[in-house]
This record gives sequence, structure tokens and C-alpha cells, in this order.
Amino acid sequence: GLQTAKGNVATAQQALDAAQATATAENPNDAAINQAERQLAKAQQEEQAAQQNLMLLPLSFRKQILRFLKVV
Repeated sequence: GLQTAKGNVATAQQALDAAQATATAENPNDAAINQAERQLAKAQQEEQAAQQNLMLLPLSFRKQILRFLKVV
């Protein structure tokens, strides 16, 4: 669902930040950074897809979901 997708984006962003933070001139960490960037892009696409799926739901159902998400 959308919450999972948002969590995956946050996790991927943290991984990318960590890969960039540990990069140095001697060890540019390119492979780890490239992989983290790909993971982040994939997570963001999944989040967008989840968001679009939510938009396709009937309005009343969407309101119920949004109310539920505020509670969580």
C-alpha cells in the first residue's frame, strides 16, 4: 500500500544518504551510490503507482482510507 511505499522511499533515501556520506576521494563508493539511486528511483515509482491507485478509488472509500491513515 501507500504507507509501505512511503516507508520504502524513506529507507532508500537513507541508504543513498549513507552511501554518499561514506564516500571519499579514495573510495568514491560509486557502486553503492548507483545501486542506492536505482533503489530510490524504483521506490519512488512504486510510491507514485500506489498514489495513482488510491486516486482511482471511489471518493468515499478514499476518504475512509485517509481518515484511517491519520489514525495510524
